[in-house]
Amino acid sequence: MRRFQKSMLFRKLILLLLALGLLASMLAGCQTESSYEPLTEEKIKEIRTAWETATNPPFGSRDYHYRLDFTSPDHYYGTHGDCIALFYGSRDADAEMLYDILVADSCFHSSLNAPMLYIYRDGEFKLITVAYEDGWLTKEQVASMAEHHKTTNNYCNCRDDKG
Repeated sequence: MRRFQKSMLFRKLILLLLALGLLASMLAGCQTESSYEPLTEEKIKEIRTAWETATNPPFGSRDYHYRLDFTSPDHYYGTHGDCIALFYGSRDADAEMLYDILVADSCFHSSLNAPMLYIYRDGEFKLITVAYEDGWLTKEQVASMAEHHKTTNNYCNCRDDKG
């Protein structure tokens, strides 16, 4: 009888370890951290190729992406999990002409009355608002992008913060 109990306990322990291993391997693909490490040339080429074949290319023009410097903090807003954030907007816009765009309780200024922060993932582009609504981004990742936007653009993220 005692041997049977030990055998059952051992089997339960093995099943628990297998379940934990399976869970760990499933979660390994879910990266949520934000990184501002430079993109590789291979990744930049992938983005440019996806841009060329996009049905509705971001930034309005199929060739505009050649003018964007994906190595510049002005345009590259980091890698967030498996998403890459790319900004398009005027750096010289008059502060009175900027619009506040609210995404996940984070505020971005844009020279256009639309969020000009695009998220790239697996060959697809989405506006940041849509990417957040579709679950591509977490609230924390959006906040990280907003802080980068504030630092890069030398102005507050929300008009109320201007003081």
